[in-house]
Amino acid sequence: MSITEFDRPTLRALRGEIAAALKTVATKHGIALTAAGVSFDAQRFTLKIEGAVIGADGKAGSFAQHAHLFGLAPGDLGKRIMLGGKRFTIVGLRPNARKRPVLLEDANGNRNVVASADSVLRALNAPCTGGQP
Repeated sequence: MSITEFDRPTLRALRGEIAAALKTVATKHGIALTAAGVSFDAQRFTLKIEGAVIGADGKAGSFAQHAHLFGLAPGDLGKRIMLGGKRFTIVGLRPNARKRPVLLEDANGNRNVVASADSVLRALNAPCTGGQP
């Protein structure tokens, strides 16, 4: 199928494919890559790609360096939480995105989900959220 114009449903599907491709590249190079922040009109779209070096602890450096800015701990990376009745895994941070800086991965492996730090903190502190993966 050929895309003739961009709209939210089309970009949502396309971002899933882009995320899968980024995961392949990230794995090959031992880094973390995340598609974050998209803007578009009918003819063009811009997608921001964030990359981070994976530290010796197996975690993306950006999370450990910036977690405290949002009330999170470096150990929160990889934890599972429930938001809106769905299970997510915390996979990163977007330090420059003040409203929704926390990157999450859903059950389908989609890493394009973002959330506010407050909602993630509430989920982390809620009883029976699941904790570690």
